[in-house]
Amino acid sequence: MNIFDFQNFSELIFCLCDKTPNKGCRSYAGLSRRLGIKSPRVLAMVAKKQRPPSLSLVQKICDYLKATAEEKDFLLLLAEKCRCELKKSPIDHVEKKIEVYRSSKKDAAINIIFIAGIKIEFSKQVDPLFLKKLEELVCALVMDSKEFIKDRVET
Repeated sequence: MNIFDFQNFSELIFCLCDKTPNKGCRSYAGLSRRLGIKSPRVLAMVAKKQRPPSLSLVQKICDYLKATAEEKDFLLLLAEKCRCELKKSPIDHVEKKIEVYRSSKKDAAINIIFIAGIKIEFSKQVDPLFLKKLEELVCALVMDSKEFIKDRVET
């Protein structure tokens, strides 16, 4: 997923945890360890829109993603949008800034893709046909390695 495609900060947390709102997930604990955050509960509260992301959390995520200055600014805008939503204050001004960023920076974005639980990042937009072939290849490799390990354990 392109970093500029996120509509809110909770989607980013779900993606980084390899979560989807409707399915099972990896733990917030794993992401909190990768980010160097003491409490996984903070991530859960941000993901569930119970609290806004702190500047420190945004910075840690930017460091983890090796985000550019533009991507960091975009994530800060998403954090501001979250703060406005929780305070029930107008978000129109933030939405306009987000849309400007989204339209002007989309081509140079980080793409975050999870295939078979493996995080793959691209620095530019990627052809969908290439992604499909890559997904098939990675899934085949994962299945082959599972079979290989299974055969080794049984012998």
